[in-house]
Amino acid sequence: MTYKVAFLTFDWNYMMMTGLLKGIRTRLGREKDVRFYVFNALARYLDEQIEEGALEIFNLCHLQDYDGILLQGNSSWPVAQRQRIVDAAYALGIPAVSVNYPLDHAVYVGTDNYGAMFEMVKHVIQVHHARRLYYASGLQSSYESQQRELGFLDACRQYGIEDAMVVSHGWQEQDGAKAAAFCLANGLPDALICANDSAARGAADWFAAHGIRIPQDILLTGIDGQNASDEKFPQITTMFRDYEKIGEQAAGAIISLMKEKKKISSVYVPARLVLHDSCGCNSEQEDPSYLVNAYGVLMREAHRFLRIQSHDLPALSAAANLVELLKELEKEVSHAGLNHLALLLDQSYLENYENPDNCRHYSHTLNLMVWAPADDHTVEADSVYHCYGQVESSQILPEEMLQLSNFYLVLPLRSNRLAIGIVVLPEIPEMMEYGFLAMYLSMIENALENVRRKVVMTKHNQLLDDLYLHDSLTGFFNRFGLEKYGSMHYKEVLAKYGRVYVAFIDIDHMKQINDTYGHKAGDEAISTASRIIRLAVDRDAFLMRYGGDEFVAVCQAPVKEAIEKVCASVLKKEKTRLNGLSVGEVCIDDAVPLDQAIARADDYMYQTKHSHDGMVVNVAR
Repeated sequence: MTYKVAFLTFDWNYMMMTGLLKGIRTRLGREKDVRFYVFNALARYLDEQIEEGALEIFNLCHLQDYDGILLQGNSSWPVAQRQRIVDAAYALGIPAVSVNYPLDHAVYVGTDNYGAMFEMVKHVIQVHHARRLYYASGLQSSYESQQRELGFLDACRQYGIEDAMVVSHGWQEQDGAKAAAFCLANGLPDALICANDSAARGAADWFAAHGIRIPQDILLTGIDGQNASDEKFPQITTMFRDYEKIGEQAAGAIISLMKEKKKISSVYVPARLVLHDSCGCNSEQEDPSYLVNAYGVLMREAHRFLRIQSHDLPALSAAANLVELLKELEKEVSHAGLNHLALLLDQSYLENYENPDNCRHYSHTLNLMVWAPADDHTVEADSVYHCYGQVESSQILPEEMLQLSNFYLVLPLRSNRLAIGIVVLPEIPEMMEYGFLAMYLSMIENALENVRRKVVMTKHNQLLDDLYLHDSLTGFFNRFGLEKYGSMHYKEVLAKYGRVYVAFIDIDHMKQINDTYGHKAGDEAISTASRIIRLAVDRDAFLMRYGGDEFVAVCQAPVKEAIEKVCASVLKKEKTRLNGLSVGEVCIDDAVPLDQAIARADDYMYQTKHSHDGMVVNVAR
């Protein structure tokens, strides 16, 4: 038996997410019968505003198909929605683990936010003797923020700090800047404690811009220890949250819940105090090999992405249709540093390709359109659509692809609100850690939509061109078509065969048909006449509706006998208001202009019309 785990995550910080996934992979290395599917919404950070359509990827996860559920998200993914998922899993008897946020019926695995903040405040008070503290809190709706604020206030109370003040709420740099401005306006405290590193960095930059020295004039700290704490001077004292360890513990918890069926209490992964200049301590000496390696990865991925933009993107943009785009993308996957990639397009998106505006949800079927590398499997894509086959959307991948790994990243392809499809990776690509994966997927999304618009525009232009050049009733060319293609065809036939035949065809007694039976019957007679002409002449003939009931044919062979035969057969077998055709035909073997050839054929047609009663086909030469 293979245990299947779905990890639903609302990714807003690439480094945090990469750490979590690396930890999960580490724990999976000890398991042979567990497979993880990571449904990553790849959403932008929007505070408390959810991005429309961002969570649609989660609808591909059918809970009943999984043995365990993990969830991780920020305030942009409403807690009520996460709780509904856990409640549904609980009703099905499926265990759940929630990363860094407590939910009913789910095991909590994550940071002890209260304890981390308590330790930070304790350090500032005991080691640096700070007595006047301000706190820049996170979002009020966030559980992490609430716990950190509680840790700050309790530590202040325990160590006799009576005038501690919460001065702002928010996670971002501008929120830290607001807190710094408040500090200066109300008298600098001994220390500004920030709820995360981003806010601390915003405060540090604001203080520097206004001549406030850190740590000489004010102490400053943060929490997270991901990147904002050490990217500039002064480096910010922080509590390092070990996301790899959190991911490893979360994977271990769900595996134990599935296999051992034991109850597990909350799992707290300790945060580590990292001392830097901003609190007055000397910065800890970090292992230089780590920094060198991180810089190397960043530079490698930056150069890789620049190559993709300068070489691969133009090739994708040049694709004239979807098949060309898919083939090009399949060739270029290795350029992105990816060993394997599957791209699946939603059936509804393909069925409504010209107007997919209502395709906002995934349908029941996905089409595997890219399977790279192509030499890694024996399945061939069909030559028409470049499709390797279909799978139910809940299955995600064909069974053959599921043998590649015990870990799959399932990533959305969206354009505004459209659910285009998904990309599946059986690995954690290096380009994910610094946000390049999201940009790469965005490039694919844009390429898919650009080629779709290009195909639709080409089709619309062809339709407009067809309406401009063709008669809507018969499908023959009109006078614009004569100007654009008629003379060219006339000259080509004359040059190739040394002669060209021009026929002028007129419906007999057309006025009588219209007056007696109405114009609808007249249109039927015109349609029948055009069908007779089309059947009678050679396939490459130029045909046009010259006037109301008049036609011109430019052919490489005479049409007299063919028209006689076809018209007689139609009049005999079908009930039609058409009762005859008059045809004048000329054979041209010199450089006579087409308009003169048509005029000659017209003269012959009138000679014929005046010499018969209209009940048979008459041809004059």
